Amino acid sequence: MGWRLSVLGLTFSLLGGCASEPTLSTLIEQRQVVEQRALGRFESGDLVNAAQNFRQAAQLAELADNRVALVTNLVNLGAVEHQLGNHDAGLLAYERALRLAAMEQRADMELRAIAGLAEINYGQGNRDVAKELYQQLIDHPAARGDSELQIMALNGLALCLLDGNDTDAAARYLARAEALGETPATLLNRATLELRRGELAGAEKAARRALELDRASGYVPGIASDLEVLGELSRLSGEEEEAHLYFTQSLSLYEQLGSPTAILRLRQRRDALSR
Repeated sequence: MGWRLSVLGLTFSLLGGCASEPTLSTLIEQRQVVEQRALGRFESGDLVNAAQNFRQAAQLAELADNRVALVTNLVNLGAVEHQLGNHDAGLLAYERALRLAAMEQRADMELRAIAGLAEINYGQGNRDVAKELYQQLIDHPAARGDSELQIMALNGLALCLLDGNDTDAAARYLARAEALGETPATLLNRATLELRRGELAGAEKAARRALELDRASGYVPGIASDLEVLGELSRLSGEEEEAHLYFTQSLSLYEQLGSPTAILRLRQRRDALSR
């Protein structure tokens, strides 16, 4: 409790100060300002400070007893912590969001929390748990009209199947995702599938299209991933100088994002080149 109050005190001071017992309207205003700051920092790739702001916004929502806002900020916090590689913190945020969303009977937010839990479990190698969660998303009645969630879950299942070397089943799920719309994530997974099949030209085409879309939207984490895949494709094609350039560009973005796991991986991949 002391830590929470000290953070809130700092937030109030930065935003102009307020009485020791802020009114509900003041708390709402403070939270909205902090949320906008968090979103702006997330979009610019400043994930460390975005996480801090989402954490502050969640605390303000809790102080105002606004559970819907609390769940929203916990889901956002979980997503940012996951991208930073803080998986335990991400799991805690998503698990709490899931409990609160169930209490509020907010199926939409439950689904977002389940999606986050699936992503983190997949990233940590808990493939069976991730598959169950992805399947929950696909089967949930509230998710059937949500193409974004369906695409995400279908991509997740495809990756789980790819990891199990079931490329045919993975291709079927990926095709279902592609039928719902073109997204950078689906394109990058298509590149991964084509790479697994040894189809370097098809993989490069998909990865370049993903990079084009991510650059158009300015989504820095996506751009970093696209460049990493293009670097690997260049390496496999024997273009080590080009691979070095892609890996270096990707590494620079991951350093900007503050993602330690990705930074270590990219340094190792770049340094492993013979140039």
